[in-house]
Amino acid sequence: MRLRRSARALVLTPDRDVLLAEHHPGGVRVRALPGGGLEPAEDVRSALRRELLEETGLDVDPAACPHVWRRTVLEPWAAPGWDGALEDVFLVRVPAAFTPRGAFDADRLRAEDLHGFGWWSLSEVAAMPAHGVLTAPADLAALVPRALRLPPGAVPLVVGT
Repeated sequence: MRLRRSARALVLTPDRDVLLAEHHPGGVRVRALPGGGLEPAEDVRSALRRELLEETGLDVDPAACPHVWRRTVLEPWAAPGWDGALEDVFLVRVPAAFTPRGAFDADRLRAEDLHGFGWWSLSEVAAMPAHGVLTAPADLAALVPRALRLPPGAVPLVVGT
């Protein structure tokens, strides 16, 4: 099985609003954490920094971002050309919500099936499936508080799809 390694960011404000990117795999609306696949010979933390700069314009010190969970996604839409993805998720705290403006223009983002960003509260994230919007992972709203309870240096959670 061929899984593409990827780095994603759980970007949170002090009020626990979370930044999500909207994707439309197969016409389905999915909101997921920003990030993406590693380039050849790139390590996961370097990919985290690069992906955030490309997609959102946020420049982070990846060494300061706790690794909060790892997720295996066995769906081809998760990484076109692969059988799925192995995602490492890192916590990125920001002082306030911001308007994402990355190095990629709107056309380049759409070419990567990224159709915009938004900030949502955890209660709004939990309600998304009732409004026809899936979240990735599906239990994202419940997973965030678990990740925030991890002590410094803890082993990342292993989560489902």
